[in-house]
Amino acid sequence: MELSWNDRRARQFLTNVGLITTDGRCGPNVMAAEWTHHVSYSPSLIAINVRGDDATAENINQSKEFGVNLAAEDQNILCSLGGDIQEKNLIRYLFLKSLV
Repeated sequence: MELSWNDRRARQFLTNVGLITTDGRCGPNVMAAEWTHHVSYSPSLIAINVRGDDATAENINQSKEFGVNLAAEDQNILCSLGGDIQEKNLIRYLFLKSLV
């Protein structure tokens, strides 16, 4: 995808929290990333910061893929629940899954 300078879609990256979704060795995982940055227009690139020893990093290293979902202003509750959502924490995971 290409984004030209001042493309309206790029404005979504200014202050948004990204929900980083992964699935892999550690099971389904959602991490709220306050540091989700749009770093390039062409090609369109996003940078996230993930701690190297958590489930999100393990899943990304194993599967080589992840999703970035930019949160809307009215999704602040969902973002505050993101974090240590793993299969071992099934109640929180099932709650988040029911919202999607």
